[in-house]
Amino acid sequence: MPGGVCRRTNHDGFSRWGPRGSARLALTAECCAARVEPAAPYTPLRNEERSTLERIEPGLVDAIWLGALILVSGVSAWSGALAVREAREAPPAELTAAEKRSIYRRGSIMLWVLAAGTLVWWGLAGRDWASLGLAAPRWTWPAAGAALALIVWLAADTARQTAPSRISGTRERWRIQNPYIPVSTGEFRSYTVLALSAGICEEIVYRGFMIAVLRAWFGPGWEGAALAVGLPALFFGAAHAAQGWRGVVGAAAGALAWGFVVIETGSVWPGVVCHLLWDLFMGWLGFRFLRPSETGT
Repeated sequence: MPGGVCRRTNHDGFSRWGPRGSARLALTAECCAARVEPAAPYTPLRNEERSTLERIEPGLVDAIWLGALILVSGVSAWSGALAVREAREAPPAELTAAEKRSIYRRGSIMLWVLAAGTLVWWGLAGRDWASLGLAAPRWTWPAAGAALALIVWLAADTARQTAPSRISGTRERWRIQNPYIPVSTGEFRSYTVLALSAGICEEIVYRGFMIAVLRAWFGPGWEGAALAVGLPALFFGAAHAAQGWRGVVGAAAGALAWGFVVIETGSVWPGVVCHLLWDLFMGWLGFRFLRPSETGT
């Protein structure tokens, strides 16, 4: 064999360049066996390799936009805390249907402005949409377990609050802390727009943009992932201060669970679906338990 090159043999034992007998076959087989490298040992994929989120390089605009989003969360937290304190001192008057529709409309517009600003900047930066979490999820068992645990917890807590022995207290708390809950068919139709807006826009902003940017800053590893998930969860929970401490804890817990799902699956879509369904369900509960005996429009 010139130059020590190992020649491939056919299935009938002959050299590709002509028959040489069993001696040539044995020599060829020995040569090939000697040059085969052992397979690399199997190692499970690291978390950052399983995720479809791609590494990005955040810049000044990312820092400015992140600061603006945190500022919006802070303003929401401050105004919400003041509203809760005022409600405790003097329960607010019941909102009219027109006032509720105005709240739904203004809330939806604000959410879409934040989401649109995020999407426009992401596109101008030339980044892949998958790095924002806008990709099909790649489910893992930990992600499925976290999602299932959150759904079970929400269902159990809702069943506890709406139990016959607690429903009167729940009604009173909802009237004070969530005066914008729909109580008529017409209000619920308008509220649907806000629920869809919150489910889509908040997930893009808090679980898409914030997690992607913070994860790139803090690095891969579990420490970076924990900070990238935990900080947006704090901001998200604070933004729900108007719903009282229960609303803050519930929103933060949900944000932690869906943030973990984003890290695991590389997608915000599972959180979008669950978020908007949950908001629609809560609006329906308000409509179910707070509506007057004769529903108006």
